[in-house]
Amino acid sequence: RITLLGSIITLCLAGALDSSLNEDSEVLSDSSLLSSISEARQLVDTAYLHARKSLKRKLEEKVANPMDFLKHLKDPVGRTRSAVRAADYLETTLKLLKIKLRFSGKLRFNVTDLLDRKQKEVIAKETGCDYQIRSIKCPKHDIYRTITGECNNRKHSHLGSSNRAFARWLPAAYEDGVSVPRGASEGKLYNGFPLPLVRKVSNEIARTANENITQDQELSLVFMQWGQWVNHDIDLAPSSGAGVSPELHCETDCAFKSPCFPIKFPPDDPRMLRSNSCMPFIQSASVCNPTTFTREQINAVSSFIDASTVYGSEESVAKSIRNQTNQLGLMAVNQNYTDAGLELLPFENKTKSVCVLTNESLNIPCFKAG
Repeated sequence: RITLLGSIITLCLAGALDSSLNEDSEVLSDSSLLSSISEARQLVDTAYLHARKSLKRKLEEKVANPMDFLKHLKDPVGRTRSAVRAADYLETTLKLLKIKLRFSGKLRFNVTDLLDRKQKEVIAKETGCDYQIRSIKCPKHDIYRTITGECNNRKHSHLGSSNRAFARWLPAAYEDGVSVPRGASEGKLYNGFPLPLVRKVSNEIARTANENITQDQELSLVFMQWGQWVNHDIDLAPSSGAGVSPELHCETDCAFKSPCFPIKFPPDDPRMLRSNSCMPFIQSASVCNPTTFTREQINAVSSFIDASTVYGSEESVAKSIRNQTNQLGLMAVNQNYTDAGLELLPFENKTKSVCVLTNESLNIPCFKAG
């Protein structure tokens, strides 16, 4: 009887496994995979468009606040926007596949473990990620460095270039193995303990009371400002295109919902305004990683100290802020206004500048710089 029962259980399990494998194969078939990618592209494009329209509407109605402007400044543009969008296509595709596979009966699994090499190649190609990581053929006799930072390192042409993933000292560690940050799931234990609130950690380790601050006798505030300038010259982590939406309120429900990753206040936090409130925090944009499909963060500027804050990190930007009327390579200056005789930066395109919307009667666009 035991032998017979064991055989029946084995057959049932085998049947269930075959059924599960068949359903998995159906979800990951070529046609289904392409359908998921197409759906992901549509979802991302809609979110991007909604975010930009929402910000424009708030600016036109004069109800935009400083946080909205900050979101706009963190909105990726140019090649960075294309790179971030491709990464969003890929990440959204994986999320859709996970939802579909979960319906087939799987509970806890890493969707990337179910993809073979060919399927990963299809996803990388159809999302545009393969273009973002294309190989670069460096010129043999170039005289000057590139504005993007590409080919500054001859052995590793991508090293330090703009729109690439930040280098890591340690591999990424996510709750789902792909993109969900640790601490996002309520009650999840690590080594038998819940993670402490990051705000509590910073309060106890990094907090400095005002009475403990003394004036430096040798260094002025310019020292700090120079540090900020250099820092912004070597790294810039923009938000995703969806993260710019003014309707994205990341402090309301205190729950992780990408791109919202609000920081919870501990009960005794000096900055807490009301009970259960959070600090709004938006995840920085990701970059294509079709090798492992693990979420990596993008550096929108070159990591070299090369004044990319002035000249930009893209050829199109660098050309647009230079005086093209001669071969001197001088920076372009404003042709309409000066500051008591001192030159100002040139203006952005009026039709695309958000500054025009803040005061339509003046009709003055934002300044343009690297």
